[in-house]
Amino acid sequence: MDKENQPEQQQQQQRRADEEEVEEEWSGAFDPFADPEERRVLFASLDSFRQYRRSAHRNVTHRRRQSFYALPSLHWKTLAAPPFNLLETFNKVDDAIDANAEVAEAILDSAVEAFQLPRHPQAEDNAKEGHGRDVSWHDTATSSDVSKANSTIRQLYRDWSEGGAVEREICYGPVMRDLQGEFGEKPAQGTRVLIPGAGLGRLVFDVAMAGFDAEGNEISYHQLVTSSWVLNRTKCKEECAIYPFVLHFSNLRTREQQFKKVLVPDVHPGSAVRGYEVDVADNEGSRKETKKMTGSMSMTAADFLLLYNEESNREAFHAVATVFFIDTAPNLIRYIQTVHHCLRTGGIWSNVGPLLWHFEDRPAPAATTTAAAGDSGKVTEDAAASAHAPGDDDLEREYSHGHSHNHGHSHSHHGRGHSQGEGIADPGVVELSQDEVLALIEKMGFAVEKFEEDIGGCGYIQDPDSMLFNTYKPKTKRPAKLRNTNTQLPQKAAMRQNRRRLQLQLRLFLDSVFTLSFGSAVFLLAAAVSSSKILTTTTPGAAHWPSRFKLGFGNKRKSGSSLAPTTTATNTPPNGSPSQPSPPPGNTSNPNASSASLPMNPQNHLGRPPSYTYAPGAPRPASPLPPGGQHHPQQLAHHPPPLNTGVGVPYPTGGGMSSAPPPPGYGGYPPQSTGQGHGIPQPLAPFRGHTGELDNQARSKAQLIVGIDFGTTFSGVAYAFATNTEAKEDIITEWPGAGTHTKQKIPTVLYYDQYQKVVGWGPDIADALAPTGYPKAGVQKVEWFKLQLMSSGGNTYIDPINLPPLPPGKSEIDVAADYLFHLRGAMRNQLQKTLGEVFNREERNIRYFLTVPAIWNDAGKAATRAAAIQAGFLRDENDNRLTLITEPEAAAMFCAKTGLLNLKIHDAILIVDCGGGTVDLIAYEVDEESPFSVCECTAGSGDSCGSTALNRNFSNILRTKIRKMKLPDGSRTAGKVYAKCIMDFENRIKADFRNNGQKWAVDVGIEADFPEAGIEEGYMTFTNEEILQCFEPVVNRILELVRNQIIAIQAQNRPLQNVLVVGGFGASEYLFQQIKLHVPPQYQSKVVRPMDSVAAIVKGAVTAGITERVVTSRVARRHYLMATLQPFKEGHHPEQYRVPSLDGKDRCKYTRQIFVQKGERIKNGEPVKVSFFRQVAPGATLMYEDILYACDEDVCPEYTKDPRIKEVVTLTSDLSRKNLEKDFERMDTPQGTFYRVYFDIYLTLDGSEFNAELVCQGEVMGRCSARFR
Repeated sequence: MDKENQPEQQQQQQRRADEEEVEEEWSGAFDPFADPEERRVLFASLDSFRQYRRSAHRNVTHRRRQSFYALPSLHWKTLAAPPFNLLETFNKVDDAIDANAEVAEAILDSAVEAFQLPRHPQAEDNAKEGHGRDVSWHDTATSSDVSKANSTIRQLYRDWSEGGAVEREICYGPVMRDLQGEFGEKPAQGTRVLIPGAGLGRLVFDVAMAGFDAEGNEISYHQLVTSSWVLNRTKCKEECAIYPFVLHFSNLRTREQQFKKVLVPDVHPGSAVRGYEVDVADNEGSRKETKKMTGSMSMTAADFLLLYNEESNREAFHAVATVFFIDTAPNLIRYIQTVHHCLRTGGIWSNVGPLLWHFEDRPAPAATTTAAAGDSGKVTEDAAASAHAPGDDDLEREYSHGHSHNHGHSHSHHGRGHSQGEGIADPGVVELSQDEVLALIEKMGFAVEKFEEDIGGCGYIQDPDSMLFNTYKPKTKRPAKLRNTNTQLPQKAAMRQNRRRLQLQLRLFLDSVFTLSFGSAVFLLAAAVSSSKILTTTTPGAAHWPSRFKLGFGNKRKSGSSLAPTTTATNTPPNGSPSQPSPPPGNTSNPNASSASLPMNPQNHLGRPPSYTYAPGAPRPASPLPPGGQHHPQQLAHHPPPLNTGVGVPYPTGGGMSSAPPPPGYGGYPPQSTGQGHGIPQPLAPFRGHTGELDNQARSKAQLIVGIDFGTTFSGVAYAFATNTEAKEDIITEWPGAGTHTKQKIPTVLYYDQYQKVVGWGPDIADALAPTGYPKAGVQKVEWFKLQLMSSGGNTYIDPINLPPLPPGKSEIDVAADYLFHLRGAMRNQLQKTLGEVFNREERNIRYFLTVPAIWNDAGKAATRAAAIQAGFLRDENDNRLTLITEPEAAAMFCAKTGLLNLKIHDAILIVDCGGGTVDLIAYEVDEESPFSVCECTAGSGDSCGSTALNRNFSNILRTKIRKMKLPDGSRTAGKVYAKCIMDFENRIKADFRNNGQKWAVDVGIEADFPEAGIEEGYMTFTNEEILQCFEPVVNRILELVRNQIIAIQAQNRPLQNVLVVGGFGASEYLFQQIKLHVPPQYQSKVVRPMDSVAAIVKGAVTAGITERVVTSRVARRHYLMATLQPFKEGHHPEQYRVPSLDGKDRCKYTRQIFVQKGERIKNGEPVKVSFFRQVAPGATLMYEDILYACDEDVCPEYTKDPRIKEVVTLTSDLSRKNLEKDFERMDTPQGTFYRVYFDIYLTLDGSEFNAELVCQGEVMGRCSARFR
C-alpha cells in the first residue's frame, strides 16, 4: 500500500468506525432527563413561561407605581387625574399583562403535558421516588430566560397575527417567490424544503401551504413549545388575544398604541389540513376561495450542524430557506458547508436577512482552553452577553432574544458550561462583510444567481405607530449549488466529543403521545427517533386526516436556554413567590445593640428580638389611617394571609387623604405631610379589581361571582352575576366522568400514579380504576386531604394519625392544589359551555368565594389560600379576587335570602353546619332587618366530628369482621370485601340509616361463605346495632356542641328562633331527628333544615359575593396577645426573667399584653392598634420580628412562656426606609446612647383573613410579612 495514501485510508476507516459506534449507541433508548445540562435548559425554558406573569407585574407596573408615588404629592396627584389617568394606565397594563400571561400559561400547560412533568412539582418529586427523573422545574429560570419568554410571546405578533403580515411579507415573501419561481405554483410532489432557524414555524407552515414538503429546524425550547402550541393546541382562528407592546412605555404617540390588541393565530393550522374558505377580491368582485395545505410540514428539534451533516441528509433537500439566520453563526463556513451537504446538486438556497453578527466582540478563548479543530466550543453567559455593545438599540436586543437558531452557538441560549446551540463549534469567531459573504458562498460551491440589494426596510416585532422605528435593510441572496462540488464538513472530532451528550437527547418526545383536535379530526402524534421517521395514528372512529404537524427530535439534539444557575436580581423561593430582600445585618459588635439589650423572646432567625408594646400612658403618634372598615389585598411575597385577629379600635383621623390612592402592597409612599406639598395617600384603599376589556372602556365591577364549597368528602361550585342581587345561584351539575348523570356535588378525591401524577379526580376516575372497580396497580387513592390543611397548622381539632397518608413527596397544600386545579379546569369548561362569549370576556374578572370551616385556625386558612393560588385561581399572591368565607356565614346568607327565616331584631339563630370533616356551630343575633345584618351572639364552636368520623368507625367494625374470615395477610379476597363494603357504606348506608332495626346486606362479590364474619351467599350483613355504633359517638358529640351553644345563647337573654341544620352530613335524617329530639322542648319545633341543605353552603358563598356581607361583628374565640418588656417588680416577677435595658432600668421579659380578650366582640373591618416602643443602639438595624400569641383558656396566664399560650404568627416589621439618627429621638444615658423608636401595627379582622399594617410616625410603611408557626 502506498504510504502516502495510508493515513487517509486509516482516517476513513476510523471515521466509519466512529459513525458505526455512534449509530450503535443511538439505537438504544436514552433518558434525556438524565443529562443535567439538558434538563436544566428545558426546565428553565418552561419555568420562564410560568414566571412571566409575576415578573411582568413586578418589573413593569410595580416598579412604576413605586416611582410614581416618589414624585411630589402635587405632581403625582396631577398625573393621576384626567386627562392623564396614569394610575388607570397602570391598571390597564396589569390587565394586558394578565392576558399575555394566559397565553404563556397555555403554552406552558401544553409543554408540561408533552414532557410528562408535574404542573406543581416539589423537590421530593424526583428520582428517589422511583421514576428516575428530576422533575423539579420550578424556579429554575433566570431573568434572561423570562426575557426570552416575553420576546417569544411578542413574536406571535410577527409570525401568527394579521398585524405581522407586513414584516412577514418583507422577510418571507422573497423566499416564497424564489421557491415558486423555481418549482412552480404547484410543485411536484415530494419537493423538500429545509428551513433552519424555523422559530415559531410560520415560514414552514406557509411553505407547506404552497405545496412543498417543508421541514423546519429549531433548537430553542422557547420557540419549540410555542410553535407546538400554535400548531397543535389552538382550536380556532384568532383564539387568543395578546398585547405585544404593553410593556414598553417609550416612544408612544398616543397611549392607545400601548394597548394594541392582537388576535392569534391569524390562520388556524388545523383548519388548513381540511381546507378553509377565504374572501378574495379581484376585478370581478369578491369571491370565496378554498385554501388547503397540499404539502406537508414537520419540525425537528436538533442542532442544525450536527443533524443535517448526517449521511442520511446528504442531498436530501431541493431547497434551503434561511431568514434572519446566517448572522447567528460564529463561523459561517460551517453553516455554508452544512447547507451545501444537505442540498441537492442544482438545488437553491434562498436567504433573507441582515448581518447583525451575534457573537461580535466575543472574548477570545484562553490558551489553556483552546479546542482542537472540530471540538465543541463553549459560550459563557458573559461572552454571549457581550455580543452587543451597551449602545445597541431595542431592535437588536429584541432580535437577539426573540430569534434563536440552530448553530454552533446560540446567542439567545447561552448558559454556564455548554450552551444549547453548542454543536460542531469553534472557539473562534469571524464577522464578514456583505461582499465577503457573497465571495465565501461562491467559493464553497454555490453560484449566486440573484442578489437583491434593497427589498425595503424591515423591523423586527416593531410597532408601526411608534415614534422610534428601527429598520433592518435585509438583503436577499439566491445561491444555487454547483455540480461536481464536494465540501464535506470534517466532523470526526466533534462526533467523538459530543457522542455522550447526543445519546442522551434521543427520546425527548418519544413516549409522549399528543391528542390534537382539528375540528372533527383527532390526531395521535408520537414524535420519531429521527427526522425521517414520524409515527402517526388516528383515533378509532375519527376521520383519517393526514398528519401534517409533526415534531421530531433529531439524533443530534443539543440543549439550549440560558439556564445558568446563577443568582438573579430577584431570588425566588421554592413556593414561587419573590423573596423579600434580606435586611442588612445589625451591628453585632456593639454591646449595647438592641438585639443584645432587649431579649424579650428567644432569638429568631433574623438574630433580633421582637419589639415590645408601650407601657400604659405612653405617648402614641397619631395614625394617618382613615376611619371605617377597609378591605385588603392578600399578603405580599410568600406569606399567605390567615385569619385576622384584633379588637375593634377605630382608626384615628389625621394625615392627608388622597383622591387617587396607590394600590396597597406597592411601596414608595411619599413621606408624611410637612406642609411642603407632600401628602400621605390613603394607605388601605380598596385594592383595584380586574376587568376584562382594554379598549378604552371604563373599569367596572366584576360581574361573575363563583362560589366554591371545598369540602372534605364532597365539593361543589355555583355561580351568578353580581349585577342582579335577586339572581338565582346556578350550580354546576355536569362534570367530566359523570356521563349523563348530574351532580350538585362531586367527591373530593384524587388518584395518583407511582410518579405522583394525577390519573383520576372527583368523578373522573375511569383511568385510575381497573375493570374490577379498584385502583390500578401502583395507583394511590387520596381523600380527606382537606383536613390535612388544618392539621398542618397544629389545630387541636384534627388528629393527623387518623388521616389517610398523602402521596410521597406531596404536601397537604400540593394535594389540595392538585384537586382545586382540576376542579377549576372542569368549572371553566362548563362555564364556557354555558355562558359562551360572556365567560370569555369575564373570566379574568371572576371573583371567587371559597368556603372554610369556622373552626379553622389562621394557618389552616392561610394554607387554603396558598393551595388556591397554586391551583391557578389567582394570578399571584397580590391578586385579591379570592375571598375566604366561613361555612356557617355562607349558610346564614343563603337562608336569609331564601326567606326561610322569619327573624326580628335581637332574635338569635343557631347555625349547625355538619360537613364531611368538621361540624361548625355559630349563633347569630339579628342586628338589622333591612338591610339584613347579624352579629355573632356567642363564640363559635366545633369539632372534627363530620361524616368522615362515621367512616372511621365503620372501618373499625369492618376490619373486625374481616379478621374473623381468618384469611392470610394481603389476601385479595379480604381487600375486595373491604372495598365493596366501604363503598356501599359511603353511597347508601350512611345516608339511609334511620335506627329502625333494619339490617344492611352488601354484595361483596365472593362465592365462599364466612358465617362467622356475616358473609353468606356472597353478601356481608350488618346489623342495625353495628351501624348505630358508627353513628352514636359522632352524633353525641354534635348534640353536646348544640347543647352548649343553646346554653350560651340563653345566658345572653336572646330569644332563639331557629336551629338551622345545613351541610352534607346535615342531610342525614338520623342526625336531624336526633338534634330535634335532644334540644329543649321549646326549641324542638324550631329545628329546621332547608330543602337544599346540601347546596346551602355553596349557594351562600355566591350570595356573599352578590350582596353586602351580613355579619357585622364577631366574638373572639381566644385571647390574642404579644410579649412585652415591663418594668421589673421585685417579689412579683420571676428573677430568671429579669433583663437590663439601655435606659438603665431592669425589665421583665415574657410578660404578656392582651389586646383581644376571649369573648370580646370585634367589629368587622376595624383594626386593632398595637403600639410598640424599642430602645435602639446607634447603627442597629430597623427590622424587627414580633410573635403574635393566642390562648384558648378562659383566664390567660401571665407569661408567654406558659405552655397554654401558643405561638400563632411571626410578624416582620421593616422600618429600613427610616433614618435612625434623623427620624427618632436620641437619648444619652450613663449606660450609653440609644434612640427611642415608636411604631404601630394595625391588625385587621374581616372574618377570614389576617392582615398587619405597619405605621411609623404617621407614615404607612406597608404590610408586615407574616410567617405562621
